[in-house]
Amino acid sequence: MVERYLAAEEVARLEIGAGNSIVEGWLGTDLVPRHPEVLEMDATKPFPFPDHCLDFVHAEHLIEHLSWRQGQHTLAECRRVLKPGGVLRLATPDLALLVAIYRGDAGPEGEHYLEWAYNAFLKKAPHVHPAFLLNHNLRAWGHTFVYDTEVLRLALEDARFVDIEQCQLGESRHEHLRGLERHHLKGKGREPRNRAVRYETMIFEATNPEAAPAG
Repeated sequence: MVERYLAAEEVARLEIGAGNSIVEGWLGTDLVPRHPEVLEMDATKPFPFPDHCLDFVHAEHLIEHLSWRQGQHTLAECRRVLKPGGVLRLATPDLALLVAIYRGDAGPEGEHYLEWAYNAFLKKAPHVHPAFLLNHNLRAWGHTFVYDTEVLRLALEDARFVDIEQCQLGESRHEHLRGLERHHLKGKGREPRNRAVRYETMIFEATNPEAAPAG
């Protein structure tokens, strides 16, 4: 599937953690594929791609499911498979926003998120208190290491990415990276979920600076 995709696409784009979604022009991968056109791939292992073969890599709400060490491996693999000047786009929850809710200084959007999350996930919590939300979001859905903006930037720098910049959901200076996020559109109660996921999600893009090997 990899060879066929790379031969067919002028702009090679990889999505990690695609689930059952297919985006035109992108090769989707997932640990447990739920679509016949999604490639099985474990992001904590070496990627089944040659060096410097991809223009873009996208991973939405994935890296928080990996340990710090596993995340560093995944970022290193992303940089390896990206062409010189290729761009990685990551979307993941922002720990600082969850802490702001806990501290009570998150403003109206944080208050909306707290109410939405309780109705969606925490109806059996014994008390309505943001400590239950913070504990839930750090452990639920297989979350392992949740980043804030500073630590995610450090992780990308440690993986030797450059031109690291924070973006708004769905927006990018790169045409092929616009409108990719879909996490906020899933499930029931779409508009409240849309608002809540937009609140919690941070997005970074980073560029591979390395020149392709000679020969």
